[in-house]
Amino acid sequence: GTLTPPPARTLAPDRVIPWRCSVDDYERMHATGIFDPDLRTELLDGRIFVVPPAGALHSSIVDRLNRLFTLGLQDGAIVRVQGQIPLSDWSYPAPDLSLLARSDDFYARRHPSPDQCLLFVEVAHSSLRRDRETKLPLYAAAGIAEYWIVDVRRRLVIVHRDPNEGHYGWHATFGDGQSISPQAFPDLLIAVEEILGPVGGDDGPRQT
Repeated sequence: GTLTPPPARTLAPDRVIPWRCSVDDYERMHATGIFDPDLRTELLDGRIFVVPPAGALHSSIVDRLNRLFTLGLQDGAIVRVQGQIPLSDWSYPAPDLSLLARSDDFYARRHPSPDQCLLFVEVAHSSLRRDRETKLPLYAAAGIAEYWIVDVRRRLVIVHRDPNEGHYGWHATFGDGQSISPQAFPDLLIAVEEILGPVGGDDGPRQT
């Protein structure tokens, strides 16, 4: 018979709903109101994750990234914040930030394809394991050209490039005092401190 999920509002944050779900099923569940519209979820390899609300620190870093990319790239790319993008029949993630190739209609008629996704960024505060162990192979398998994990606790940005069969062939770690450029926009140089805030500053990472 047909599986009927429990009301989403009864699910604890970060809980995985225990059955395999397709993108089509996931979209139908949202369209029919099974999920609370205020609840943020992601479909990763057929599993629905309930994502806990972002804390102040996490949100501030996403806002920093949004400003850095929007000001730095102008009309060179579309900056999408926490927007869901289907990658396969089984995965419909919502990266904290993505850079998308330009589109005159801003993808109003269709979702961007993986080759139009120039960069995905995940801000990992409490989600580091999922961002590294679950999302990384999914993004690599889908052919996402570049993936950054912002490790908030260690003040690092881990950059992954060259996707191939579920793995990234190149990665590097950047810390305080270093700068990074997206592969698609090598002229845009971003200091790690611009992403995470000044070391020991009033708005620097302190949450535990």
